[in-house]
Formats: sequence, structure tokens, C-alpha cells
Amino acid sequence: SHFNLALDLVSDIFLHSTLRKEELEKERGVILEEIKMIKDTPMHYIEDLWERLLYKDQPAGWDIVGRKEIVSKIQRDDLVKYLDSHYSARNTVIGIAGKINSKETPDLVKRYFSDIKKEEPKRKAKVKEEQKEPEKLFFKKDTEQTHLAVGVRTFNIFDKRRYSLSVLGTLLGGNMSSRLFQELRVKRGLAYYVSTQIEANPDTGYLVTFTGIDHQKISEVVTLILKEYKKIKEKIIDLREVKRSKEYLKGRLRLSLEESEDTASFYALQELLEERILTPEEKIKEIEKVTPVQIQEVAKEIFKEDRLNIAVISPKEQEFKHFTF
Repeated sequence: SHFNLALDLVSDIFLHSTLRKEELEKERGVILEEIKMIKDTPMHYIEDLWERLLYKDQPAGWDIVGRKEIVSKIQRDDLVKYLDSHYSARNTVIGIAGKINSKETPDLVKRYFSDIKKEEPKRKAKVKEEQKEPEKLFFKKDTEQTHLAVGVRTFNIFDKRRYSLSVLGTLLGGNMSSRLFQELRVKRGLAYYVSTQIEANPDTGYLVTFTGIDHQKISEVVTLILKEYKKIKEKIIDLREVKRSKEYLKGRLRLSLEESEDTASFYALQELLEERILTPEEKIKEIEKVTPVQIQEVAKEIFKEDRLNIAVISPKEQEFKHFTF
């Protein structure tokens, strides 16, 4: 019932923000506190360190929230220049989902976004990746736990193997019945949180396992994680285990689309990043096609020393014995 008003507000924010200096100063303070909060939350900060380790000093390796010294210096002119050079009809996708009139909506969007710039926007530099041997990053902090990220470089968002990779990630640490969750938490009581995540972007991708453990258990846990990675390479996975992981992925996909906002993002992000769209049903078909042999082939490809990385947050730097496949 408020669709027109919402379009009016969102388009006005997107195209005509005033960026008042007094509001900039308030937001600067908010973001500086956010930076502190993230660093005080090692369970989240380990994710930033992981990407810093992979991509180093380039945009893909920078903390999304920014650095304190940069945020402290940003002025209104910097924001205006950024908007002028990046916000254009040529790189903007508007996703709308809900109880809308599909015939009228395109005309309304054209009306409210008619002022959008048409110039070619500034394009991001392609991410550079270089690695020849296992790499490590240690961040010293007085924490109660050691927080780990152990993983490998994988494939970009356009690679067909990403579906096999998704099933592999779920098998390893995607839920409470996964191998690493069972091994580290249920069987051995070594960790509270254990999670394997898959990330795929237009240029890059990775598989990584995050966990928080006792400071004295780091070598044991790293060895166990690498052991589970290696098992996938060496032995074909039981078809029942693969099926369970597929069912989990399919269920999670369906649940993730229950709200209109999530549905809009699902379609808009595909259009933005891939310039093509698969429906949920088409994605489920791709998941269903994955075989145990394909999962093993992916594991053999990614679980190699020249892709292997580890990031650590801990009060004391430690040596990792046998950090290798």
C-alpha cells in the first residue's frame, strides 16, 4: 500500500542525498565505534583477517568497515566524488519483490529514477591472486579463546564446480551433522562454534573453516581440520551423506526466500554479479546433479599446499606443526 512512497524515498536517498557535514560527523563517530566493536569481537574479526591474508593490500583484502585513520579523514567532497564516479544506470540493479503490479512497476521505477546518471562508472580493478606455498597471518590480542580460519582458495562465481563446492562445504562444516562439527565439538569437545563457509565472487572464491578453541589446542585442531579436508580427497563419499548435504542446501535455499526482501536480493544480486538469473528450481537442479566423484575431483583440485592458508587471533603466536596436506 506504500509502494509509491517507498520508491520515492529510496530513489531520493539514492540520487539526491544532501550529505550534510553535521550528519557526516555523527556517522563518522558511529563507524569509528563499529571498527572498535568488530576488533573486540574476534569471532567476527577473524573473517576480516582471513580475507586480508588472501588478498593483501588491494580492495578485496581491505576491511569493509574501513580503517580508523581513513574514516577519520573522509570529508564530504570525498563522498560526492565517490557517488559521481560509481553510481550510474550502467551498474545499478533495482530488485522489487512482493505484492506488486508487474505491468505498472517498470514505469514507476523509470519515473522515480529518471535523474540517474548515464555515464560509464568507474570500474573496479580485477583481484590479483598469488600464492606458491601455505601462508599464515597472526593477530595478537588478549582473548579467552584462540580463533582460527583454515581454508583454501577455490573458484569464482562463474565456475560450474561451485555447486559441487557448496555440497563439499556443507559436508565439512555447514551444519550440526557435518564432519568437522561432529569431530571437533560433538566427539572431542574442542570447540563451541565450528563453521565451514563457501564464498564465490566474480574474480575469486574460497572455502574456509572458522572455529574458536583453547589456546593450547591449536596444533591439535589444525591437524584435525586438515585431516578431514584430506579424507575427501582420498575416499569417495557415501551417497547417503551427499544426499543429506543436498537436502540441507535445498531446504536452506527455500527458507532463505520466505521474505520479500530476500527474494528481491536473490534475483537482483544474480543480475548484478553474473548478468544472468537462475530460479530457485534451476539452482536446486544444479545441486541435484552433483555426484560423489565430482566432489572428490573438486577436493583434489583445491586441497593443495599452494592454496592453503591459516589466520589466527590469539594472545601468543604459536608454531603450527605439519601445516600441510
